[in-house]
Amino acid sequence: MAKKWGLSLFMSYPNLFRSLDLGHVVLPNRIMMGSMHTGLEERPDGMQSLAAFYAERARGGAGLMVTGGFSPDAAGNLGPHPAMMASSTDRDRHKVITRAVHDAGGREVLSATSDGPLFYASLAPGSYRVSATYGGTTQTRGVKLPSGGKRELYFYW
Repeated sequence: MAKKWGLSLFMSYPNLFRSLDLGHVVLPNRIMMGSMHTGLEERPDGMQSLAAFYAERARGGAGLMVTGGFSPDAAGNLGPHPAMMASSTDRDRHKVITRAVHDAGGREVLSATSDGPLFYASLAPGSYRVSATYGGTTQTRGVKLPSGGKRELYFYW
């Protein structure tokens, strides 16, 4: 990887190209592509286009992609063209992105956007870090979801 980006960059940032073990996943490096709203998810072929978009960046060396612009429900939508993660159908449509990024050597995390005040997510058992931002202040909580269990998290500002 150092050859691809240049030896001087590697020497200046020796940890940048090292893998990072987060406990539940190992990132191939410490290069992250932040959430972007491309508008592709609003097109009929949007998920395939987004999959190609993010996979190209993973092949280019980004170890973690943050996909964003998805609302948990219609009420939380921030724009006229809904891109939601509100059902198993939405989840299944999004899997093409996750598969493409993983196949290209990267990892992906979903950034969900909501006008609130509530947000419901159906997640597989495991450990998660959940962050919520309001008024420029971010709060983060860790949560472990047991098999078949439910958890509630509250954020107060």
